[in-house]
Amino acid sequence: MPAKTTLNHTNLKALGADRLASLLLEVSTGNAGAQRRLRLALAEANSPEDLAKAVRKRLATIARSTGRVSWRRKPALIDDLAAQHRAIAQPVADNDPEQAFELLLRFLHVGDAVIGRTLGQADDVVSVFTAALDDFAGLAGRLDLSPDVVADKLFELLDVNSYGQYDAIFSACSDLLGATGFAQLKTRIHALKDDGLPNGHLRWRIDATIARYLRLIADAEGDVDAFMAAQTAAQQRLPMVAMENARRLQGAERYVEALDALDQATSDGSAEWAMLRTDLLLALGHDDAARAFLQARFDESLSPKLLRRYLKLLPDFDDLAAEKRALETATNHPDCHQAIGFLLEWQAPAMAADVILARADEIDGDRYEILAPAAGLLGPTHPLAATLLLRAMIEDTLSRSKRRRLSYIAKHFAHCRQLAERIEDYQEWPPHDEFAANLRARFARARKFWGLVGQS
Repeated sequence: MPAKTTLNHTNLKALGADRLASLLLEVSTGNAGAQRRLRLALAEANSPEDLAKAVRKRLATIARSTGRVSWRRKPALIDDLAAQHRAIAQPVADNDPEQAFELLLRFLHVGDAVIGRTLGQADDVVSVFTAALDDFAGLAGRLDLSPDVVADKLFELLDVNSYGQYDAIFSACSDLLGATGFAQLKTRIHALKDDGLPNGHLRWRIDATIARYLRLIADAEGDVDAFMAAQTAAQQRLPMVAMENARRLQGAERYVEALDALDQATSDGSAEWAMLRTDLLLALGHDDAARAFLQARFDESLSPKLLRRYLKLLPDFDDLAAEKRALETATNHPDCHQAIGFLLEWQAPAMAADVILARADEIDGDRYEILAPAAGLLGPTHPLAATLLLRAMIEDTLSRSKRRRLSYIAKHFAHCRQLAERIEDYQEWPPHDEFAANLRARFARARKFWGLVGQS
């Protein structure tokens, strides 16, 4: 049973209304956000009309604001916006859906200005406004608005959609718009080429804007051909665009066209590209071609994801021989760093250590995104291999005077010192003390590094 001092609904309720009111006044003093929440609660308790009036007033204040929103102020802004949205979507909508719809439009129309005032990354602010789109569709449905009216209101929002926060509105309102509403929207969007957006937003990139909106509408209508028609031939040869087109054609079970669309562009080298092409080949019954393609792409990329997919396509017992061949391919891959990364991810640390020892002169100390985690994984069981990776990063940093990495390589040096206690045979490489002496002779002027090493 929770203690009576635990902060929960039951314990706080036991304090009584007078005590709680005093505490709320005390904790909200100097906290503008808390005070706004309390005023909203008081307005709601008084009447739905007072709540709607409070929301309208607050939205007007937000719309007039011009101050920049720093990362420190952003959480309070998000809480404020979310509170206004909640008030519109629940209490106001329950009492007066028509007024709620009008307030929601006001809320959505302040989105551009608010996002534009936010400094730095603003995805979380964008999501507050995107989250309101379902309520737009829900209220429009409750009010039984005609497709033409929905299209009009939706089109108005395109003028305050500079950050793409309302791109999802086409799919959210697809049932309400129907063929009539979508046809009206497409006509008006095509007309933007001559008219521009009312407030001039994005006028300099109007062709791209028109094409983007037509693609969004095509997706909402499930029209793959219209989606692709809103692209230029050059765009269709871009890897990401080709993948988008192929996935849509795949969803429509138009596998031959999907494969053609994908092959129009040069592969971006990603596992996702290869997996999609494999799926299309399999859907067409080209199992042998799919396996051959996966094997070739694995040999090039050493992608664990592609190897797992390839092995699953093989008959029982053939996968063991194929895995052995893949591991051998990895050890001889032209890029030893890719080989090391793959073998460790495949949980073959002994083979990764062998690659490091056999190809130590190929290791690039600048590849610390691979070498640092590899050294950590190999340290407990293969200390010499881990040491060679750490040394490569140390020497690369000092030889290129990368001052920002000095604190990291000081830790690498300390790690080498620890590993030295467990290395019985350094083979052709110098022991730690000799390595350290040579390093000091070569980089005696790296005083900051040696100072950090002395502290490690």
